Amino acid sequence: ILFSDNPATAQNNNIARLWKFCKNRLPYVFTGVSKDSSSSSSSAEVDMDKNPIGAIYNMVFVRCPSVLAGVVYSKNLIEGHPLYCDVGFGTAGPFEI
Repeated sequence: ILFSDNPATAQNNNIARLWKFCKNRLPYVFTGVSKDSSSSSSSAEVDMDKNPIGAIYNMVFVRCPSVLAGVVYSKNLIEGHPLYCDVGFGTAGPFEI
């Protein structure tokens, strides 16, 4: 039962409930799941529902940090604090973006 292609425990567990809660309450930019009920489920949404641990990992370690970095960069850009980048090639030093 645990190792079959579609085990009963895969549909109703704590991780799946957490993913469904996040999917229903958080915006698209964090979850990658559209809340438009008129369209049919996309293949990405179906894949995320089949692998809720992967979807939560994607949300926590990829999407949220990317959104946060974009917000911080935009705030600093508006306030006049540029981003300095140093790629480590030679003695050129950091450059301003």
